[in-house]
Amino acid sequence: MRVWQPGGHLMRERGARVEDWSWRQTRRRLGTLVRLTRPYRTRTLLSVVSLLLATATALAPPFLSKYAVDDGIRQHDLAKLWWIVGAFVVAGFLNWGMSYAQTYLTGWVGERLLADLRNRLFDHLQRLSLGFFERNRAGVIISRLTNDVEAIDQLVTDGVTSLVQNTLTLVGTAILLFVLDWRLALATLLVIPFMSVATIIFRTRSARAYSAVRERLGLVTATLAEDIAGMRIVQAFTRERTNMRNFREVSERYRDSNMETVVLNGLYFPFVDLLSSVALAVDAVRLHALRAELLRPRAAALAALRHLPLGDGGARQDRGRPRPGARSRRQAGGKGASAGRRTRPLRRRPLWLRRGARSAAWARSRRASRNHRRARRPYGCGQVDDRQAARALLRPARGPDHDRRT
Repeated sequence: MRVWQPGGHLMRERGARVEDWSWRQTRRRLGTLVRLTRPYRTRTLLSVVSLLLATATALAPPFLSKYAVDDGIRQHDLAKLWWIVGAFVVAGFLNWGMSYAQTYLTGWVGERLLADLRNRLFDHLQRLSLGFFERNRAGVIISRLTNDVEAIDQLVTDGVTSLVQNTLTLVGTAILLFVLDWRLALATLLVIPFMSVATIIFRTRSARAYSAVRERLGLVTATLAEDIAGMRIVQAFTRERTNMRNFREVSERYRDSNMETVVLNGLYFPFVDLLSSVALAVDAVRLHALRAELLRPRAAALAALRHLPLGDGGARQDRGRPRPGARSRRQAGGKGASAGRRTRPLRRRPLWLRRGARSAAWARSRRASRNHRRARRPYGCGQVDDRQAARALLRPARGPDHDRRT
């Protein structure tokens, strides 16, 4: 990257290379920040612990929702459902408390770390030679102590915290998905390779773009400081238009650097949202297929149960009928010991019911016929409760003869 430094004897292009985007330089600078936290080890450790607890409590609601649906709502267990609702409330309060502790401790450590860094930078500036201040502009040096330190503040208080928390959330969510259903987990994690490639490309280019932004912001500050400090000379030699043209050029280059970061953010984050939508669509398709696999055997079982009352009634009616192709003894010519013997006709015996049983038997017969008509309706996926349908299908098998007394 080539940096412009207009103004005075430095009004020429300087071949400055910014290598802050490399992994090696990033590890070295993070190591320096870690060494600066040594005087505050206790609070740093507490902030890390509170961050872990806040992430764990944030992952609790999806896990509790599974038990609320499976063990509470489906089983109609109100006591267990109340316990799960209480766990929801406790997890919410714990997440609030841990998030507050993590934010406070991280801010406390970060502000003291940055104050120490500013003091060390100012002490280092006082030990430099005069040639350094002749070769570098005062505005650039001021920008190093203000804007660059502010960027480090955002990295310490927001960047590192978000990176660790989002990484832990991703790992914890993946573990929960594999525990609940490994097939849905695999379908969800199909987008991870594409997201990883996009993140690597975004990190490389955004690091270069943000480095250019910091460099050109320093040039804007330096140009403004020099023009204000030398305003008497500028007006004496009537250089207002020249300095205005130089400042406009520096400001436009700073704007172009910011627009490059805007374009990168506009490409990366919508692409991540697109991958999230694709993962959600894959989960929906997989969940629909899994639900169909689960409901198919249950539908077949209910279809088989639907024919039980009809088959049982047919078996009762066919119990005394001759089989197809069979001949009676009279048709066979009267062979056997009972040949020529006349069969006795069946006598009709009156049916006696005890008092009050007539209306009960009539009500049971009506209820059985109504359940039979319900059972003959077509089975619809997701419209019938399995237990109620099975109970309704099995009731007609008892019939009105259950309490009949002869």
